[in-house]
Amino acid sequence: MFTYNLNLISDIPINLGLTVRSGQLFHWIETAENTFRIIIRRTVIKAYQINDNTIDVEVMGEALDKEQLKAIFGLSFDRRQLMTRLKKDNLLHNLIPAYQGLTIMKQDPYECLISFMASAVSNIPRIMQNLHNLRWETGSPIAGSNEKALPSSEDIVLIGETKLRQIGLGYRSRFIHLTCKKLVEEHIALPLWTKKSDDELLTSLVHFPGVGRKIAECAMLFGYSRLTAFPVDVWVRRALARLMPPLRKMSPVDLCEWGRNRWGEAAGLAQQILFCAARDGKIPD
Repeated sequence: MFTYNLNLISDIPINLGLTVRSGQLFHWIETAENTFRIIIRRTVIKAYQINDNTIDVEVMGEALDKEQLKAIFGLSFDRRQLMTRLKKDNLLHNLIPAYQGLTIMKQDPYECLISFMASAVSNIPRIMQNLHNLRWETGSPIAGSNEKALPSSEDIVLIGETKLRQIGLGYRSRFIHLTCKKLVEEHIALPLWTKKSDDELLTSLVHFPGVGRKIAECAMLFGYSRLTAFPVDVWVRRALARLMPPLRKMSPVDLCEWGRNRWGEAAGLAQQILFCAARDGKIPD
């Protein structure tokens, strides 16, 4: 067991609550105002926003160094530069003031992939409950905490599709089970895929059963910190259609490419702003 505290400082304001609630992360609980318990692999992180630029973290379970924690909380890339670029964009500049505290958190690639596979055609509270059930019914305890870790790919293969359905994962159970079986049988280590180019990574991810372009883009953005990724879901598509009506005619896949081309390294951050603004009713019809 490993337990320690430290402060993470951002050079520009960060909004922990806005970021955690933005739909990019599902393994968290809000325990008090501005205080969150976040489960990453076999580590529990209690995070509290002290002021606009500082997050206090208490780490329990497997040790994470400061650089890993900075990456997890979206503090390891130049967010100032990306936000400055987005402020100059005529589609987004009016939305930036409400969402300039957003950042992109870094998740474990395996947990991120499985979580977004489980997220299809469901709302965030239900997704979180299903994943909570998966951890609590099939995962192993995290030392020094009252939490459990997400089961490994090997564990999910042994658990079987029927148990996944009983937990509430529905038709996605089959794809999650098959994907974990592929990971085990082919000895795939997802963290090593950081060496792949964006195109190679996208091609590899969509080869998993049940993983289409949207889930692959989510895994790239939130699991591999590929900031050019631009996942398109119903909220982002709705936002783009309202801001630029001609985009209504484009397919989700084409919109992914459109977002990448328009915003480049800021595409992932633009996606989060569009998602949150549409969900929060900030974009009028």
